Amino acid sequence: MDMSSNILSRPVDVSKYGVIFAGAQKNMGPSGVTVVIIREDLLGAPKPTPSCRLRAGNSSRPLHARLAGRTGRELSITPTMCSYKVAAANNSLYNTPPTFAIYVLALVAEWIVAQGGLAEMHDRSARKSRLYAGGRGRGCCHPLPVADT
Repeated sequence: MDMSSNILSRPVDVSKYGVIFAGAQKNMGPSGVTVVIIREDLLGAPKPTPSCRLRAGNSSRPLHARLAGRTGRELSITPTMCSYKVAAANNSLYNTPPTFAIYVLALVAEWIVAQGGLAEMHDRSARKSRLYAGGRGRGCCHPLPVADT
């Protein structure tokens, strides 16, 4: 699930997802950091490279049907830098991390906790939305030429 646009805006039950990823540049800090939350069972051993028939798509079966049962493990052709298994095994430090961006992300996380956590962020956002919607078309912030329904 791509949560780049709404990560840290509300509490999320991460157990409902196999993979959550979010680019930091929208809600968490400067660009250069991607947060990935991945279920441990999806970090399995690599599977053998699929047959040429699968890679070339020389089949009348749809790709999702040909890939059925292959979930939970990356392909053996997965580049090391794209491997969640390698990242997890190296504590996300397989390559040189973007230290400044991670530092800013930590400051944002500390600030959110100090403000009351994700529930408070959600409440603040809801209050702002109600305030903005209440002033729609009445010169509040940005007039929107949309009819109320």
